[in-house]
Amino acid sequence: RCERESVSEHSPGPVQDHEILVRTIFRKQATDRDGRLKPTYFRPEPTSRGFSVDRLSLVGGRSLAASKRTDARYNGYLQFIAARSDELRAATLDDGKRLFCVYDSATVENNAHADICQNVHIDPGTENRKERMMEFAWQLRHAFCTPQPAPPTTLGTS
Repeated sequence: RCERESVSEHSPGPVQDHEILVRTIFRKQATDRDGRLKPTYFRPEPTSRGFSVDRLSLVGGRSLAASKRTDARYNGYLQFIAARSDELRAATLDDGKRLFCVYDSATVENNAHADICQNVHIDPGTENRKERMMEFAWQLRHAFCTPQPAPPTTLGTS
């Protein structure tokens, strides 16, 4: 329901299915042999506060890269990963329940801000919780491209 409405008063509207969502990487992460970020990178945020991304259609690749170079977290390292919102929304569990939701969460400072949130809660202490949470992280990792020096402007479908 919240995906169809603007969550923020600063938003230009809900995140559409065709949008490219970009995550900025400010520090060198450990990568797997295939060049992608390790799944542990994707694990904590979607379950708590949301995995912050920028809506590329609202900010543009050059503007996004330039703004991130002035961000307080910038220390000389800057990479970008991207995913399509429809692919994130298409990730499901075996029972068909959607795994992720994509919400617009624009701020005064950044009207292109959005969050990817995990749509499945697993109580602490649940049997196999860690393994299940890592499965969810793998699915999120799979949706994102390899880190790149500039925000990708196009992504293929899987």
